[in-house]
Amino acid sequence: MAGNGKKWLTGCGIGCGLMILAAGGVGTCGYFGVKRITERAERMDDGFSTLRESYGEPGAFVPAADGTIPADRLEMFISVREDMRITRDGLADVLTELDSDVSGPGGVIAKIRGGISLIPRLFDFVDDRNSVLIDRGMGLGEYLHIYTVAYYSWLQKEPADGPSFQISGDDDADDDNFQWSMSQNDADDVLDRRDERIRRYLHDIQREIVGNQLTAAETAGLDADWITALREEAGALDARPLRLLWQDGLPDQTRASLEPFRDRLEASYSEVMNVVEVGLASQE
Repeated sequence: MAGNGKKWLTGCGIGCGLMILAAGGVGTCGYFGVKRITERAERMDDGFSTLRESYGEPGAFVPAADGTIPADRLEMFISVREDMRITRDGLADVLTELDSDVSGPGGVIAKIRGGISLIPRLFDFVDDRNSVLIDRGMGLGEYLHIYTVAYYSWLQKEPADGPSFQISGDDDADDDNFQWSMSQNDADDVLDRRDERIRRYLHDIQREIVGNQLTAAETAGLDADWITALREEAGALDARPLRLLWQDGLPDQTRASLEPFRDRLEASYSEVMNVVEVGLASQE
């Protein structure tokens, strides 16, 4: 069975053989081999495995039973993002270049160069994120939980944020000759598909997380109104497969925890990188 890194690559539409770049939808493609992709995928597996061994699957995360987010964990989250800034900004620059309008031969060449650097930068980003999380002491579940509650449910960022193109592959292709293609599609369609995919991925994790929090609150004998609110949110997630946790409004104590960090959280968000940070976080 393919490792999680290989699955991640397939989910991205990145193949272990041939990569195809459609440069800006202008009808020309550059073909080039991607060497040692499998080796990099195995290295990425090591990071995922270490996180999983230390913290369990993302859905195993248990937030504070009372609905607060401890200040030291928010400081940790922001410091993780700051430590990732160089690799995140480098990949963001490539995605922005690939998403720009082509103007003359120079623009096409710039896109091809960007495409060539995209794959190693994707690897670098995921490797860096996993390494920083391991070094700092934060699991992927806690990281995604704070990311989605803070950015989506509180600051109203969009799950569909990212470049206007999609990254996709042929799911029926043989693993050893999987093809990656990037093409200009209808932007609205791309964003709609991305929104649904990210919501479904996060929804499954958040159903588990809110269940963990509810169990912790009940075990601690916390306020009955808070336990009722958790039960209602868990029920809403069960009923709506595209719902995000607390998307109708955060609990007061959660909002109060985040408020002192508003400016720093806003500054640390990267719209173009959202699809990579969350949409490609799945190891399935």
